[in-house]
Amino acid sequence: MDNKTLALSYIIVAVALFLTSLTIAMYRKERSFKIFACAFAASAIGVLLISGQGTIHLWLSLILGNIIMLLNYLLLMCGIRAFYKETVIWPKHFWLYIIAYYFAFVYATFVHYSFILRVVVFTVFLCIIMIEFFFYLRSQLLKIPRTIRNTFQIVILGYLVICITRAILILIAARYPSMIANSDIFSGFTLIASIVSLIFWFSALQLLDSYKLLEEMKEKNNLLACMAHTDNLTGIYNRCYLEENINDYMQISDRSGVPISFILIDLDHFKEVNDRYGHAVGDEVLVNTVNIIKDTIRATDKAIRWGGEEFLILTIATPHEGAVILAEEIRNAIASKCYDTVGHMTASFGVAEHCYSEAMDMCFKRVDIALYKAKNSGRNCVVSWTESDQLPIALVRTEWLENWNSGNDVIDNDHRILLELSNKLIESTFLETSKDMVEEQIKVILTQIANHFEKEEQILHRIAYPELEEHLQSHKDLLQEVAVINEGYIKGNSNITDLISFLVGNVVIGHLLMMDTKFFTYTRGSVRKNDISYGNKNTTP
Repeated sequence: MDNKTLALSYIIVAVALFLTSLTIAMYRKERSFKIFACAFAASAIGVLLISGQGTIHLWLSLILGNIIMLLNYLLLMCGIRAFYKETVIWPKHFWLYIIAYYFAFVYATFVHYSFILRVVVFTVFLCIIMIEFFFYLRSQLLKIPRTIRNTFQIVILGYLVICITRAILILIAARYPSMIANSDIFSGFTLIASIVSLIFWFSALQLLDSYKLLEEMKEKNNLLACMAHTDNLTGIYNRCYLEENINDYMQISDRSGVPISFILIDLDHFKEVNDRYGHAVGDEVLVNTVNIIKDTIRATDKAIRWGGEEFLILTIATPHEGAVILAEEIRNAIASKCYDTVGHMTASFGVAEHCYSEAMDMCFKRVDIALYKAKNSGRNCVVSWTESDQLPIALVRTEWLENWNSGNDVIDNDHRILLELSNKLIESTFLETSKDMVEEQIKVILTQIANHFEKEEQILHRIAYPELEEHLQSHKDLLQEVAVINEGYIKGNSNITDLISFLVGNVVIGHLLMMDTKFFTYTRGSVRKNDISYGNKNTTP
């Protein structure tokens, strides 16, 4: 391939990189890529002028062409300085480089015409610029991935090696005129190396820019995540954070046995503050209240704005008694604070400790009831949920235990279904689901109990369970008792609490633990295929 073709290839590549950089600069409004575009444009123009040697005047081809080529590298460095937001992107000594380079080339062209001298001058100035470039980037690239850092270092050092090698070969060839008879070899070598260098320069710049974009995106994502989980006014966590993380805290507490407690705070008569003094004063009260809370709790505790003038404190590794003490400290601190406008403010507190395997809604319901009692007890006090407090039904959600596996898939499947139906029934009643929906759930669980008893009896008969008669009698007794309680509930002689407590406590859980566990030694490890095929019918409610 001749040098004209190589020069044309270089110009095409440089123009393509110029257009690409200019497009990026226009699309992203990035100043550094405008400078990079100018650098690639200068590179194309410089090669175009130099390749016109012999056709156009030497002032244009050799002097102006080589100065523009030097300007190409200076602009690349300026682009990097702009990329890193340097206030001065064109240092004064760059003018010295251009002036000295100009006079050196004028001397090597018009005073003492020498191709070798021009090559040496170009190589010396290029080495100076590249070394300065290298040490500048070395300090700037310390915080970026090693891959990008190494790419820049390879591009700079590689181009230095190529130019120095070219100069050395020409100097050696000067002593042997036969080797320099055709200087096209060196020009072709330079053009090929320059094309490769252009592509690597642009690739390195793109890598650096992509890394910057990823870092900016990461910062913005972190900011968005913080905004999504943080209350704008007070700076503490918001309800969204709690809803996303509360299950993790409760599961850790269940597994490790570390207690966690909840403190629900409500500022007394806060609406009157907003109505009388305005929302600006109300916001001041809220912010000061949060500051008091943050100054009182530990670093491991979580303060959350529950909504409006309500705040929730999640106390880690704190039992019920400790949470009450902490609530009293916060209450006293809030009551002691005197505002210039509204005077003293007070707050009511509800406290509850998380129970093992307790559902989130149930736990919050208890602490909410405790707060309700505090507000109805004159406010400015702490009320905690105690064992003497009773909700309509049991609070603890029962989870399936491995030692409840009988070894028979049909029986175990029915037991799991009954357990899940019981949990749903408890939660529905506790969350004040409509009476009709609760009664419908009771009908479903009663039907499931009857079907389960029938299938269980046939399975026990097949395996010749020795205490089958006693077990059959327990089924009859339970069904009769639940029928009596259900009839009393329908007639109004008993309440829903009695019915659900008997269904869950006596029939589902009690019967499983007291009676069913007796036949587990007969069913474990001896499941029969005909049992399974029979049991596949009607195993879901």
